[in-house]
Order: sequence, then C-alpha cells, then structure tokens
Amino acid sequence: NLPVTTTVAAFDLKLETAKRSSLVDFGFWGGLVPGNLGELAGLVERGVVGFKAFMCPSGIDEFPPCDAETLRQGMERIAELDSILLVHAEDPAELLAPKGPTARDFIASRPWEAELSAIHQAIMLSRETGCRLHIVHVSTVPGIASIQDAQLRGIDVSGETCPHYLLYADEDLERLGGAGKCAPPLRSRGNRDDLLAMLAAGEVEMVVSDHSPSTLDLKGGNDFARIWGGISGCQSTRQLLLAKANLEPSVIAAVTATNVARRFRLPKKGDIAPGFDADLWIVDLREEDVVRREDLLYRNRFSAHEGQRIRGKTVKTLLRGGEPSRGELIRPDAGS
Repeated sequence: NLPVTTTVAAFDLKLETAKRSSLVDFGFWGGLVPGNLGELAGLVERGVVGFKAFMCPSGIDEFPPCDAETLRQGMERIAELDSILLVHAEDPAELLAPKGPTARDFIASRPWEAELSAIHQAIMLSRETGCRLHIVHVSTVPGIASIQDAQLRGIDVSGETCPHYLLYADEDLERLGGAGKCAPPLRSRGNRDDLLAMLAAGEVEMVVSDHSPSTLDLKGGNDFARIWGGISGCQSTRQLLLAKANLEPSVIAAVTATNVARRFRLPKKGDIAPGFDADLWIVDLREEDVVRREDLLYRNRFSAHEGQRIRGKTVKTLLRGGEPSRGELIRPDAGS
C-alpha cells in the first residue's frame, strides 16, 4: 500500500495512521529500491522487521526492482545492520511477454525457471554478503528444494509458500479468473501435490497468505496481463489448511505463527509459553463451512478462495490476553 516504506518519512506516516486504526499488533517492512541505501539505517532505527526487494518489476511505479548491483549493495548494508531481506524471486531475464490475453498466456509468460534462477542468484548473494535472506511466496518444488540445499550448506536463508499454491493448479486459473491471478503464477497439478507432500513432511517452514487486495474493478477485463496481481486470503489461511492439508493443528500453528515469529525475531509472539503475549485464535474444530463473500471482512469483499471448504469456527480472538482494541508496533529483537 502507498506510500511504500522506502524512506523514514513514509514509515512515520504509516505508523501514525496505524496507531489510530489498528486493532492488532503490527510490524512494517522497509523497502529496498535503487537509490535508497541511505535510508536503510534510519528505517532499522524506526523498527522495521526487515526489508523487501523485487528482482523483477513489481507493478508499482514507486517500488522499482533492484538490479544485481543494488541488490548486492543493499544486502551488504542490511547485513551490517543485522536485519533481513525478503525477495520476490523471479528473474526478469527469464520472463516473457504474454503472447495473448488469456490466463494460459499469462502463466506461460512467467515460467518456473524464472523463479528458480532468481532464487539461486539471491542465495549466492546471501552467501557472499552474509545477509540473512527470506524467499517469499515460493511456488515450486525445485524452489523449496534449493532453499533446503542452501541451508544444508550453512547459508542463512528461509522460505515460504502460500495456500493458493497448495490448493490450486494452473488449470484452475481460467475458472478463478482475475481473483486467482498472482505472481509467481499457479503451477501444475503435480507441483501442487508435491508441495503439499513437502509440507506434510515438514519441509516447508512457513505458509503465509501473501494477502494482496485490490478493488474488484482491477480484477476484471479482457486482457489477463493487465489484471491486478494478488490474492486476498489472510482471513482464511488457517481454516483452509485445517480443511485441506491433513495436518495436525499444532503443525499449522507452527508454519503460520511460531516459525514466522522466530525467523523474524518478533518478541513475545508465536508461542504459548510463559513470557509470551497471549495472542490466541480460539476455534471449534468440529465446525466446517465454505468461504463465502458475505462472510469476508476485507474492505474489498472477494477472494479466489470463495467456495472452498474450510474447517474451524472462530469462537474468540485474544490480543495479549484480552479483546482486541488497539494494536502496537512490533519491533524485532536484536540478533543473538
């Protein structure tokens, strides 16, 4: 959302807005873009959880991609600041111009090789600079495997996938329409099934919504390439996993909360233990339902997940042991 948090001034503006309106605790990501290296230290002082960079065009003019030199310099500085970099990993050299206006044309324009190439480049820079690295919304089995291989070699890298890569395949995109457009795009049915198997085997560290809302009009039109990319899903992530992933609730809590809080050094978050905030989702697991538009609490009430079966009815949500009323900024702990 605008303004993008690439400057201290933008951070301050967002913080004042969030203080007035947020019902839950929140954190901010800083942005790494060409020309803002001088802002990074100030953003860390303000309390950003880490930084985000795009290796390909983001679709937002205010958030341009990082070329190789900007990425290297940024990672060197972020390492000095003991912070972490998140990257959208698609190699622009591997991306293609869509050959037509259809969903299939869009998918073909962003092949899995683009993701894998970018992941390899980012991991190499992490090894060379010592910068902690996190790969966001990994869509492919080879992508997750590359992260695992790097970890075995002692590189400080982590990764995540998203519910839509675990639930849908490329063949579903025509049915889902614009609501299902995301980047990287949905992959093959076999890839989806193998990602689910990796999750069940404990090989996927995090599952996050990658919530990217828009107004409904931006999700329509005759040219799929021009449709806004992003899926609205933060409300349903855990319920979808409970219904579809065949995992124990404790595992779902780990990949959606505990592992996230530990990786990003969120103090007092992500666990049920003495000294931790009692941020709890209390749920009746006997209840099942489907995602319905009228039940969505987003400002823009639509989602690719409409009609999907979900498990678990919310009984109560607690923030630090009480009813959510006013959120606070979460600042990451210093490294150990």
